[in-house]
Amino acid sequence: MEKGIILVVDDSEINRGLIVNMFQDRFDCIEAENGEVAVGCLEEYKERIVMVLLDIVMPVLDGYGVLRYMSEHGYISWCPVILITGDASSECDVIAYDYGVSDIVRKPFESRVVLRRVNNIIDLYEHKRHIEQTLYEREEELRLKNQELEESNEFLIDALSSVVEFRDIESGEHIKRI
Repeated sequence: MEKGIILVVDDSEINRGLIVNMFQDRFDCIEAENGEVAVGCLEEYKERIVMVLLDIVMPVLDGYGVLRYMSEHGYISWCPVILITGDASSECDVIAYDYGVSDIVRKPFESRVVLRRVNNIIDLYEHKRHIEQTLYEREEELRLKNQELEESNEFLIDALSSVVEFRDIESGEHIKRI
């Protein structure tokens, strides 16, 4: 089975390296030094990405630009994002949560805390996807059963109307119409 991908987006090579070292045993890690590269990675790897760890202040395209892109293209609904930032303002929190981030970690970060938060959120999203898939499969089963039931009912009505029609043509046609 293919490992999931964690996309680490930060203009600091040192921060990217620290994060990659935390997760490289369990996940494939891809690094992006700015938001524009991150968007390219999102497009290239799509559903294989299980988490985005995102800085806000970056050149070319900042973290808010990446969040906007993810929101506009529907990524945010199935790909969790943890914001890793030095910005401790409540405005940053509000904007990030409005875009749909799953969590916010402040720099400098404690590796064990980041590791636990990432693993918890990935597990939650995997359970969510599993439940949604199971629900979709059950809905399909119900649709098929409903279709079979409707076909059986039509057959039964035709058979009964044919029996009645055999005795009385007007009654048989009346039953079909009803």
